[in-house]
Amino acid sequence: MERKRIGGYELEQELGRGANGAVYRARSLANPTQQVALKVLFASSGAGTEMGRFRREVTALAELRHKNVVQLVDSGIEQGLTWLAMTLVRGDTLRELIRKQGALPNETAARVALGIAAGLEHAHGLGILHRDLKPHNVLIDPAGEPVLTDF
Repeated sequence: MERKRIGGYELEQELGRGANGAVYRARSLANPTQQVALKVLFASSGAGTEMGRFRREVTALAELRHKNVVQLVDSGIEQGLTWLAMTLVRGDTLRELIRKQGALPNETAARVALGIAAGLEHAHGLGILHRDLKPHNVLIDPAGEPVLTDF
């Protein structure tokens, strides 16, 4: 079975889906060892408010360089689909972590809160607002560091 390709990436696995798009784990065709999180806006969402929000996210991520903010790798429009590729953060969302473990120990909660605050401080310093901060949009990497997504 041939896998779907978008931009310079081959889709490997769907990681999540919302009303307006989906996120896939994808592999770079130019550098097969590089995996990314590829966010694709559904064609039906391509006009109006959602397209504007998507463009703002691309613009914001292009400016943000911080360990607590997901990094933009690439973006484009192909086959009528608007997409952006971000660094792949392996780990659960904060929402999933709390669902699995219950309340976080104080030290862990403080470390996560400080990391979120540091990422937001960096964004705000550049005049960028998150606009959708919630536990589902915070990934916890293998080292326990929070990474903000979905700007």
